[in-house]
Amino acid sequence: MQLEKKFGEKYSNNYDQFYKKKNYIAECNYLEKLFKKYNPNAKSILDIGCGTGGHLIELKKRGYEVIGIDKSQYMLDIANEKMEDNNIKCDLYCSDITNFNIDRQFDVVISMFTVMGYMNTNEKLSEACENIYNHINHSGNFIFDVWYGPTVLMDPPCKISKNEILNDKELIRHSDPQLDIFNHIVKVNYNFLEKENGKINFSEDESHIIRFFFPQEISYVLSRNGFKKIDCYPFMSLEKNLTSSDWNMTVVGIK
Repeated sequence: MQLEKKFGEKYSNNYDQFYKKKNYIAECNYLEKLFKKYNPNAKSILDIGCGTGGHLIELKKRGYEVIGIDKSQYMLDIANEKMEDNNIKCDLYCSDITNFNIDRQFDVVISMFTVMGYMNTNEKLSEACENIYNHINHSGNFIFDVWYGPTVLMDPPCKISKNEILNDKELIRHSDPQLDIFNHIVKVNYNFLEKENGKINFSEDESHIIRFFFPQEISYVLSRNGFKKIDCYPFMSLEKNLTSSDWNMTVVGIK
């Protein structure tokens, strides 16, 4: 069995810096288009794998009732700090998405930025979908994005390094992805470095095992766990069909 070390203290503390160009406002605009199409009266949202709160805080600013769940307390601690800075209050829970229980249901459950890809076995995926289904109101929706299988196979991920400067410190992230075609996963080995005045302050490794999906596969799992209808789109689109140039796929499950 492959072991994962992910979302530890160093990764979490530097997460927002490495993804500072991620456009949460645009993504929340996209989510609202999906809400309008599938659930125009949606008011309550459960953000699964909310991380440092990028989507959660923006949706809260727009007037939604939002609750967040993440497995990493380090990520939630940063989300709490950001909410304080924005004068926002929101309940956050540190829990695994396969077995959390908030004892209530929501109009919409979202899980953004490939969180469902961490459900890298059929058992974990099914458990997560069943648990999420039980937390959705009648006629509610489950909206998430994942890596799109055909494109991953045609254009496999490659080694890449990313450098960021923060307060005279150089942050470096090396990623080394290993494609496993048979199991539909990519094991991404990360190395994080922080340098200051030419010296290394820390070096830490993490391994993230991320699953990629095919539409018929994900539709089958969702339907087996009670969802009546499943639609798939290229990420950030509602009008186009998926093509081999789309790395990310949006999935909408209707209860």
